[in-house]
Amino acid sequence: MSFIFFKEKIKALKRSQLFSYLCHNSIVQPNNIKTMRKLLTILLAVCFAYQAYAQEKRVALVIGNAQYSIAQLKNPVNDAFLMEQTLKDLGFEVYKTTNATKAQMLTAIDDFKMKLATNNVALFYYAGHGMEIGGKNYLIPIDAKNVDENSIRISSIDVGSIVEEFENYSKNVNIVILDACRDNPFLSATRGNPRGFKVIPAPAGTIIAFATAPGAVAQDGDGQNGLYSSKLAVEMLKPQRIEDVFINTRNAVLAVNRTQNPQEWSQLRNQFYFKQPTKEEPIFNPGISETAEGSISIDSEIAGTLYLNGKGLGNLQAGTKGAKLEKVAAGSHTIKIVGTETFETTVTVSKNQTAYVTAKSKAIIDLPNQIIDPRDNKTYKIVQIGSQTWFAENLAYAGNNSFQKQITYSSIWNNRLYNGWCYYDNDATNAQKHGILYQWEAAKNACPQGWHLPSDDEWKTLEKALGMSQIDADKTGWRGTVGISLKVTSGWNNSGNGTNDSKFSALPSGYRSNIGRYYELDNYSYWWSSSAKGATSVWFRYLYYDRNGVNRSSYDGSYGFSVRCIRD
Repeated sequence: MSFIFFKEKIKALKRSQLFSYLCHNSIVQPNNIKTMRKLLTILLAVCFAYQAYAQEKRVALVIGNAQYSIAQLKNPVNDAFLMEQTLKDLGFEVYKTTNATKAQMLTAIDDFKMKLATNNVALFYYAGHGMEIGGKNYLIPIDAKNVDENSIRISSIDVGSIVEEFENYSKNVNIVILDACRDNPFLSATRGNPRGFKVIPAPAGTIIAFATAPGAVAQDGDGQNGLYSSKLAVEMLKPQRIEDVFINTRNAVLAVNRTQNPQEWSQLRNQFYFKQPTKEEPIFNPGISETAEGSISIDSEIAGTLYLNGKGLGNLQAGTKGAKLEKVAAGSHTIKIVGTETFETTVTVSKNQTAYVTAKSKAIIDLPNQIIDPRDNKTYKIVQIGSQTWFAENLAYAGNNSFQKQITYSSIWNNRLYNGWCYYDNDATNAQKHGILYQWEAAKNACPQGWHLPSDDEWKTLEKALGMSQIDADKTGWRGTVGISLKVTSGWNNSGNGTNDSKFSALPSGYRSNIGRYYELDNYSYWWSSSAKGATSVWFRYLYYDRNGVNRSSYDGSYGFSVRCIRD
């Protein structure tokens, strides 16, 4: 007996008839009535769920354009295949076209419009070049003419012509996903026209999702798929509301590229799930003890599985706020998150109180020629010099509870606690340009995860990459002439500027003595190494406005010098 026949037969029977039908057709022969009733309940649930699902008819048109005559893209065709398979897995009838001319796109869109009347969920997806001209958004076929704005407009597809059709079906769930604006390949013909799409007001019953913010550019992706579509496909397969699909996609994209901020504009009238959730117990229900008397609230920047005292409770999304563990026994407990990173901490729960846990991400966010330090969200320029990657500006991390608060008393520095930091002249505005001055012990732990304070040998490697000989690199005092390529081209006193050929961008940031005085702003720049020299001093480097070399010296670690981080 086929499952389809079986399903249709069951739907036609009353509950009383179903019991007899199952037994007489030898589908099952239970030994007792209790077992039969359990089976009946399961079968009814399956059939009714299937019937509810079948009532929702889903259709999608997927277009991916990559093979343009100019400015070819890497991933839109791959994205179209990814979206096609994802949507099919979610019950959509999918029509797909790739590398389409305007005529082919119009034919596919017209056919799609004809299907809106017979489906109650309709999705349009486009990946490829797109742009705004004269206040309208256009999807660009592979045969678009790159002559002037008018020729591009005529040879492209107005997004509004698709969105307007959805207005006739406001009771349906209509979804438009535009993974376009990967760049503007027609700058010469568009008179500096802004890159990216303009906001499209969503008509009733419609949600419009953009891979990036208005006027911005989406990332084509370094892998097999574009950044936005790869993250979106993952979220669509999770049992969550469509609004949460796009929220979590946005967070996932921003975690990789802070300059790409997906957007959506919604006038949906119905609740919609790409994948229907099952009726399961909430994941945050550890049920530790009948005498549990407190709770734990968790904020997490990390995505992964949550564990309480070694017991897995379910998954957390990056950016989770206030995930609650109720009825937790008073006492000490271990919270662990294992996923994109691993976080572990011990928390104490008190009677009728909520204990709070914040799982901070330690992951550096890499951008083109920049990184974002997740500890304080500061952005730093970085530079590749030879085989090494360096910060191209001084570190300005003021620390957390693992650092001392700002030190203003010279006596504290003078008694060699070796764990201080300060602003030059105790003026926080100096940190914006020059970074922070650190004692050596603080400097060794100041760099973010994945980066570290360079050793004396790593400084030598930098100097040799810029042309210093090994013999000079091993010397102390002033060596070589590569300091001129490290200095910025302005800001050093008495025309002591450099060429900055290395892009190291050294500024004359001065230093703090171990008796609390500040010296040599605009004249000198000092940086720690991680290497001690004997028991009482530390190797460091410095530049001076009237010298072209780099000085290698050692001194007392209680001084306050700048920090340049190097990638692990």
